Amino acid sequence: MQLRASKLKANLFAEMIATTAELEILYASDDFFQVVLSMFQQQTQKLSFVDCSLLVLAKNYTIHTFDEALAQTITSTK
Repeated sequence: MQLRASKLKANLFAEMIATTAELEILYASDDFFQVVLSMFQQQTQKLSFVDCSLLVLAKNYTIHTFDEALAQTITSTK
């Protein structure tokens, strides 16, 4: 099983994200980073830094994830 995608596939994926109108690209600000960092440092669950950033974003955006534990956490915090 190949776990890593090729550079070509990665480039195609990046191009798709950049050109798909239905997707909104969110850039992190210093304030956002500080909120996520604080949540990550204080949380008692086994959430990754990325999970914490998705939890912060879930306050204002709809988050779609295949991670059932993360989805449950997002649902319980709303």
